[in-house]
Amino acid sequence: APVLPQQRLLPAKNIAEIIVSVLPKNVKLSSQVTSLIREMSTDFIGFVTSEAASVAASEGRHTIHAEDLLKAMCDLGAWRASAHSVSHLINRCLPTCARRPT
Repeated sequence: APVLPQQRLLPAKNIAEIIVSVLPKNVKLSSQVTSLIREMSTDFIGFVTSEAASVAASEGRHTIHAEDLLKAMCDLGAWRASAHSVSHLINRCLPTCARRPT
């Protein structure tokens, strides 16, 4: 069955909850802006995941690991826009990465 455009997007409720959680209480967004953020978030995740899959494939693996995702974000320059978040992810993932056999 063909995938409808709305089916490929992240769930609207989840995106709305994230948006509300990071904005001041007095800020309101139009439904157009919320839809645009939903589309952009979906595209960004798909793009970074595709790059991470390429990183894993270049190392002969079919499974994407956290460090593949982080490497993809760094290679794409995506970490610049969210340095604090990426730093938090790296610190959270490093113990796992260190334990995994190479």
